[in-house]
Amino acid sequence: MGRRIGEELEGFARIAGRTVATGGQSADTKNMAKLKTGIGISGLSGTSGGAVFVTRRDGSVLVRERPSPTTTDTPAKQEARRIFARASAAWRTLGVEDQRAWLLWARRAKPTAGASDAANAFRALAVRWLAANPGGGSPPSLPPDEPFGGDAVRCKVLGLAGAIRWTADRANSPGVVTELLAVRVASALAEPRDRDLRIVERVAYSVAGQSVDVPLRTGMYAVAIRFLAIGTGQAGNVLRLGTVRVG
Repeated sequence: MGRRIGEELEGFARIAGRTVATGGQSADTKNMAKLKTGIGISGLSGTSGGAVFVTRRDGSVLVRERPSPTTTDTPAKQEARRIFARASAAWRTLGVEDQRAWLLWARRAKPTAGASDAANAFRALAVRWLAANPGGGSPPSLPPDEPFGGDAVRCKVLGLAGAIRWTADRANSPGVVTELLAVRVASALAEPRDRDLRIVERVAYSVAGQSVDVPLRTGMYAVAIRFLAIGTGQAGNVLRLGTVRVG
């Protein structure tokens, strides 16, 4: 378990504070609680910022601080934990009316939602917002007005020597980025869980045919994409792209 979490942290360390923009790579069970999906937080299994999202069989989502392996504690991993701490601190600075708005939003999916559900509904989006907006600022104090429907971008993937190339068939819609997801697997027939996929890059595709090469170790990878609304932190569902070999 510790080794897997360490690999997830390394994945975040590579993309924290960075979103690939037009033409390339330059521009950018501690504290745990439960919430229900269906209120614009679908696709939350996995990791983002300093948080771990775990979808349970009953449809609820556990949101907890991402633990740090005891072997290493790099500056990037410290930054991941800092993002989680910022999301938690941001909740405490909200006024009563704003917190109540999050409670009502959480109750759309879970009628019995309480204060902890409201806090975690906020934090679930805040950690993604903070990871996707490294330039500063605070996550939105009010919940989204509308559900997030994702985007129409579809990607083709190609295994290279030391990298995977992701090519989009069109530009992202304004305010939406594509999260590139991958996990090393034992064979081409492997079907890992959504929660095992790691964010290896975030890309703001600007034109059809734009490609991004993501360096990865030699091996077989299950790959997927997911869309993120930059303004709210809402994430769409995971779209599987099969498997590809690197090297």
